[in-house]
Amino acid sequence: MALAAPLLDRLPPAARFAIIVPVMVALMLWVVVPLLHRVFGSWLAR
Repeated sequence: MALAAPLLDRLPPAARFAIIVPVMVALMLWVVVPLLHRVFGSWLAR
C-alpha cells in the first residue's frame, strides 16, 4: 500500500478498491499461501 498510495490517491475510493482487492488476492494466492505451505507444510499435514 505504501508504494501504491501516491498513484492511487487521485482515484475515487471505488476505483481504488477495484484495483487493490484483486492485487491483494493474487498476492495471497500465488505468493503468501505457497510460502506458508512450504514453511508449515509438515505441520499442516498431520
